[in-house]
Amino acid sequence: MKEKRMMTAVLFFAMFVIALLPGYTGKAVAAEKTLVIGTTLPLSGPAAGWGLGLSRMNDFFAEDINKKGGLKIGKDVYKIKTVAYDHKGSPSEAAANATKLVSQDKIKYLIGGVIAATGMAELPITQPAKVVTTSLWWGKGILGSDKPFSFRQTISQMEIAPAMYAWIKKNNPNIKTMAQINPNDTSGWDTAAAVRDAAEANGIQVVAQEFFERGTKDMYPFLTRILAKKPDLIDVAVTAPGDGALIVKQLYELGYKGAKAWTCGTNPVEIIKLSGNEAAEGLWFAYGQDLNGTNSSPETRALAKRYMEKFNEPLAPHHVTSYAMLEIFTQAMVKAGTTDTTAVSNLVEKMKKFNTSFGPFVLVGKKKYGIDRQFVHRMMLSQARGGKSVEIEWLPLPGLGLPGY
Repeated sequence: MKEKRMMTAVLFFAMFVIALLPGYTGKAVAAEKTLVIGTTLPLSGPAAGWGLGLSRMNDFFAEDINKKGGLKIGKDVYKIKTVAYDHKGSPSEAAANATKLVSQDKIKYLIGGVIAATGMAELPITQPAKVVTTSLWWGKGILGSDKPFSFRQTISQMEIAPAMYAWIKKNNPNIKTMAQINPNDTSGWDTAAAVRDAAEANGIQVVAQEFFERGTKDMYPFLTRILAKKPDLIDVAVTAPGDGALIVKQLYELGYKGAKAWTCGTNPVEIIKLSGNEAAEGLWFAYGQDLNGTNSSPETRALAKRYMEKFNEPLAPHHVTSYAMLEIFTQAMVKAGTTDTTAVSNLVEKMKKFNTSFGPFVLVGKKKYGIDRQFVHRMMLSQARGGKSVEIEWLPLPGLGLPGY
């Protein structure tokens, strides 16, 4: 009994001392937890120019939040941990990586997927697990009311192609025929259909259409077939940076001097560098925003500067969409007081309009896809001139100028 009284006295004394400590309020301290943000992307190979920057933007966001002490969500404080796996553009590897992210890493948010064929392999794994995916997966099967956790974080071919070809027709009335080149997979097939529809809607005849296997080095055979059709315009469409730059080079070597477009030319600065100034001259890009220019926000310019200083590479417009997605979804988590993906998805759908480091985003898609899961942001058309990407004008897009979404 004497020992029990002594222990009680010691306990009360300890509590008294703690109460005297600076900053003590008597309130329970919020538990610190970890929010794991996952992704699987092409981090090597011809499409690495798409994937690396997206993964690095996840890392940047995690660094920024963790430096501030984390996110206060409900009663808990969350630090962010990022996990990224390389699928090299392979659907089978993407599926394996998605399985690992869901079952082993226990993610509930996958930010920044790219290449629709890999997305179609991942969604059967992520959707049943109620994992939110925000992606650059271009394809008809990516969004729908049967996929409530799948969001597209940037404009797809269905939005870009109509706007781009309307501009081409208006400003270049002498372009009457065109040819397009795409990878031989879901991304390429769906983009080819969207580009064809957009071109024909603007009175431009599609005289040639070629599909190639990703990683092909010798493009000359099908480029020779295309040139025999004498198109006024050649669109590299949804071709990845490494493959597309090779096509642009080989077109130049074959003597092509007509108009060139890259509907999904997501990193103009890097593409011009890979293609060579002379080969790239005149090439139009839909993702042409100068992230260091006056049309970009101070926050975007700061990210671009930080990226260059760390990696000695230019940041691309599509890369920043991953940072913006994390801003949007963590903001919703804080407001909802939970990381539950159903509650957060519903709140994001309800909020619809967002201000981010990359500028305004609008969530649309109900009429087009049956559910609001398509994010829209500003898109700057640019052109390669003298080894530089020169901004031309903003394209009108759904939610930011075009109806029907």
